[in-house]
Amino acid sequence: MGDPVSIGMTAASTALSVGTAGMRIAGRNTEAGAQASADRIEAMRMETAAEAAKVRAVQLDAQYRDELNETLSTIDSIRAAQNVNIDSPTSRAMQESARTRSARARTTAKSNERIKALGHEGDAQLLLNRSRQHSRSALLKSVPDYLSAGQAIIGLMR
Repeated sequence: MGDPVSIGMTAASTALSVGTAGMRIAGRNTEAGAQASADRIEAMRMETAAEAAKVRAVQLDAQYRDELNETLSTIDSIRAAQNVNIDSPTSRAMQESARTRSARARTTAKSNERIKALGHEGDAQLLLNRSRQHSRSALLKSVPDYLSAGQAIIGLMR
């Protein structure tokens, strides 16, 4: 056995090494937890934005259908006011043209919103995956600290 001062100094040094390693590990875990939480919150925002885009797609579809019906009614009213048969070739051509333009615009608007929704959903998944990786990364970064603490404890036992 050694003198009490040497033993005390060795024990204090070991305790300091283990404490330092523990603090680094705790700090990494806290940082990883904060980053993971921030990513999960952002992922929830992206999922909400995706749902909003899907709702907008449905709303735009309904809006374009309503506008088409108003346009067709207007065409019918104008043609009737001019004493032109609603079933005349010109009336049908005007209505078909309005239907075609409306369908194209409606499809484009819905597709754009669906693409936005898919983008938001993809971003949300990436953020959730990154959230999981923060914890794994903190664990891997802490391995040297665990080993250092273990070596210090083993050195004390000798």
